[in-house]
Amino acid sequence: MSRDQIADLKDDLSGQIKELGLVKADVYDKHAKQAANMGTTVFDLLLKDGAINVEQMLTGFSKKYNIPFDIKPEPIVPEIEKFPVSFCLKNAVVPLKDNGKSMEMGMCHPSALNSLKNLGLMLGKKIDAKFIPPEVIFESILQKHIHTTSDMEKAKLLKQENIAKSKKTVSQSNKTVELKMENVVSGKKPAAPALDISKLKKDSEKKKEKEEQNIPMSVLDVPKKEEEKTPEVNIEELKKSAAKIDERKKTAEPSKEKSSSASSAPKLDLAGALAKAKNEEPTAPESEPAKETPKKAAAKAPEVIEDDVAGEVTGDVVNVVDEILSEAVSTGVSDIHIEIFKETAQIRFRGNGSLLAQSKYRKFISTSYPAVVARIKILANLDIAERRLPQDGKISYVAKDGTEVDFRISVLPTNLGERIVIRILNSSSLAVTLSAIGFTEKQEEEFLQAISMPQGMILVTGPTGSGKSTTLYGAMNQLNTPDVNILTAEDPVEYTMSGISQVQVREDIGLTFASALRSFLRQDPEIILVGEIRDAETADIASKAALTGHLVLSTLHTNSAIGAISRLVNMGLPPYLVSSALSLVVAQRLIRKNCEKCSVEVDKTTKEIKKFMGEYNIPEDAKLMKGKGCKACNNTGYSGRRGVHEVLVVTAELEAAISSGQNESAILKLAEEQGFKTISESGQRFLIDGTVSVEEYLRVIPKDE
Repeated sequence: MSRDQIADLKDDLSGQIKELGLVKADVYDKHAKQAANMGTTVFDLLLKDGAINVEQMLTGFSKKYNIPFDIKPEPIVPEIEKFPVSFCLKNAVVPLKDNGKSMEMGMCHPSALNSLKNLGLMLGKKIDAKFIPPEVIFESILQKHIHTTSDMEKAKLLKQENIAKSKKTVSQSNKTVELKMENVVSGKKPAAPALDISKLKKDSEKKKEKEEQNIPMSVLDVPKKEEEKTPEVNIEELKKSAAKIDERKKTAEPSKEKSSSASSAPKLDLAGALAKAKNEEPTAPESEPAKETPKKAAAKAPEVIEDDVAGEVTGDVVNVVDEILSEAVSTGVSDIHIEIFKETAQIRFRGNGSLLAQSKYRKFISTSYPAVVARIKILANLDIAERRLPQDGKISYVAKDGTEVDFRISVLPTNLGERIVIRILNSSSLAVTLSAIGFTEKQEEEFLQAISMPQGMILVTGPTGSGKSTTLYGAMNQLNTPDVNILTAEDPVEYTMSGISQVQVREDIGLTFASALRSFLRQDPEIILVGEIRDAETADIASKAALTGHLVLSTLHTNSAIGAISRLVNMGLPPYLVSSALSLVVAQRLIRKNCEKCSVEVDKTTKEIKKFMGEYNIPEDAKLMKGKGCKACNNTGYSGRRGVHEVLVVTAELEAAISSGQNESAILKLAEEQGFKTISESGQRFLIDGTVSVEEYLRVIPKDE
């Protein structure tokens, strides 16, 4: 069994040598034929004939995988209870160094990297890899134990003894050996030097003990420095971590209540918001009490953080990462940001469109950042050894409350380390109806009428994160019936929908939106969804598909519905094709709602409010509200979001205007005459009934839109 494993390893090594081009192809093929005839391995022949040596091979592996190598390694047997020796030998890895918090492992083939990930989890240590000569691995596999340095010295001495004996035998049997007369007369043989194995063994053990005595002082300094950065993994603490988390939650609740009751209501910075909407310099409001300078506020900020950190989250990496992910799912956030900076690291959750730092994890993430990154990489089946290139992955996850979600993982290397953003894809958000999206009655009627047509192109526009995908999935839920064939091309496929064939776009292999669309037309579809129209080729195929009896839905990055027409024309589509194919355009934004538990009415008698109401034609009886911040909304004043839309129906008059090449202003004027409402006018209903604050309205929907 051991010899079979070694033979397989040698075949893998020879294949890797060929793949990396460390030996010329003709030389490799020649040795492969010889090996087949001789019944040996290509690897052995290459080394025997000098086509490559071990150092050249390890150098090639090191350059390819950016992992160091050691031509003269010193394997050890770690002083760890129940160290998984059989696991190491089975996966062809041997321990080289144990630094307490981390362990250095030797391997001869890159395929062992995956097993090192699992070993790190088993030991609760950081694993550093090194390429070492295959002979060290082979010897350990044959001996069925870790072949340490002392073992190698013994083997070397025994080998020398055997060689000496064979030389002696050869010299005695060789006729040309000179015989001295005194030996013949006395009958004595020349004395051979005696090889005392036991003495050499004792010498090697003394040498090893001496080396070990010299190591501790230099090694022990490192853990002391690292102790502040990386917490020691405690097995007992691992078992009790769940109980500790519950206790922390109970003790944290009273402190949170005190902090929330002590917090004051946020002031309405209307002047700044109005100035931002008009691109003007903000002016200070009249009769406003003196505020603290930014420096003073910044000086006070750490004190607030320290109060929150008093109940810091502690525990092993596995359990705390699980707690972070579960908390994010249960609180309904859309993204988790794990990021490192010059002096600290932090975790932030994106909820209701804005990022909020999670101070209770600040100390843990600052001291355990590499371990957290490695844990998430392992969960996403990413390469933990690759720290130079961005990586993307996916995790199917079940939270503590039983919610099943998918995490889309993005790892980005920065100059200080890798930062991770996790997008939470909750399939329950797919069960959205068009009435819950935020359309007015008229807009919903127009949208339903458009998607009920057998052909045409429907576009949803808006910036990133404006809810375009949610609107399209709402349309898909409406259209998904057993009697229709629906095909989608997405990048990426975020949600898997029953009854719909979804294609993941992969531009690296030539599977673009355009090529997917061409194939779709041969799949007899009624409805086609294109994730995004990015180029002229995709726009051309989509518009022609809409003219040939297919209903095409897609997205476009423009600020307004009218702007989508200009964008298609600027991409190179002739105006007559745009006007004929386009049925309806929806532009949308997501706007944060006021928290219902802490909303207070805004004083409409102030100068700024009067100015705002006059400029935006807000009626006098409008119920202007503002959230002051409470525990329920994490002191943000906002809870949940609503969609704000403008829906442009391409009528016969608009079709004629587009075909004649009229500009955006003329098309907008004509649309308004037919009852079209801009996104600014559509959003005012949320402002008037108190659902949205003035500041949020101005932030999301500037006046020029």
